[in-house]
Amino acid sequence: TGDAALAMAFLYDESQKNQVRFLRGSSHASRLAALGLKKDIRYCFQLDQTTAIPVMEGKYLVKLA
Repeated sequence: TGDAALAMAFLYDESQKNQVRFLRGSSHASRLAALGLKKDIRYCFQLDQTTAIPVMEGKYLVKLA
């Protein structure tokens, strides 16, 4: 494997320790935080909370088949 692959594997392993802290500095997280959505960021990083994945179908949210 190349150096980039090794670096990405390390980065992935490190991010798993605390995903919210790891991504706090990202541009998307900063934008959401500026909109007052810090709690939403934490909520989105919860693992194994549901068995349903909603998707848009037209103008409705439906469970992913």
